[in-house]
Amino acid sequence: MKEEPAAQRRLYECLSGSTLKIIAMAAMLIDHIGAVLVPVCQAYAAAPTDSGVGPDLDMIYTVMRSIGRMAFPLFCFLLCEGLVYTRSRGRQAARLFLFAAASELPFDLAMFGRVSMSHQNVFLTLLIGYLVIWKMDDIRKRYADRTGSLVLYLGGVLLAGMLAADWLCTDYGGTGVLLISIFYLLRSHRILAGAAGYLCMLPSYWCFPAFLLIQCYNGKRGLRLKYVFYLFYPVHLIVLYLMLVGMTG
Repeated sequence: MKEEPAAQRRLYECLSGSTLKIIAMAAMLIDHIGAVLVPVCQAYAAAPTDSGVGPDLDMIYTVMRSIGRMAFPLFCFLLCEGLVYTRSRGRQAARLFLFAAASELPFDLAMFGRVSMSHQNVFLTLLIGYLVIWKMDDIRKRYADRTGSLVLYLGGVLLAGMLAADWLCTDYGGTGVLLISIFYLLRSHRILAGAAGYLCMLPSYWCFPAFLLIQCYNGKRGLRLKYVFYLFYPVHLIVLYLMLVGMTG
């Protein structure tokens, strides 16, 4: 990833891409611990409320899931940065597809305790979004001087991607694809992209800190974490599932 000249960066732009990725992974882990393990602890709560949920654990669950809302916008933003700087968009798309397939069983087992087609993992959302902005990039170059055609084709590609994500029941669905597209289309206007992206993600209002962190991005890659997230996603889901089995079985 190329770096922006220091003179072009503002003082608050102090976070590298790898720092944002680490924050996103931490938020995702907290979210998934809350989603997978805390309900089991709730079932064993000594003093449940009328709803069957222990009050303290109920608050812990809410806080952990709220923290987790930060992860997806950060990953979407970094995905768009990756499109700009990657040496091979085809290889990037292939990696997303490979890990979407590899993560589906761990995702199903951790989240549902069984194989399920009712909801697909976030890698599939990222893959669809990546293909959409890849095509958008080609369209913008081809129809740069034809505004009407440009808007029509961009809108058509976006609509197709959103419908595909909703039809496949991917994590965040069409809204996720829309957010990725917003980050791409407004890449040169980060504040506007953050505002539009946050409105897109409502009512998940606890994702707001992610958009503040994005404003602090300094254009640097930071640590080389190319495959860390790809491996982290299925591996942490497998670990959580094994912990779930140990707690319930």
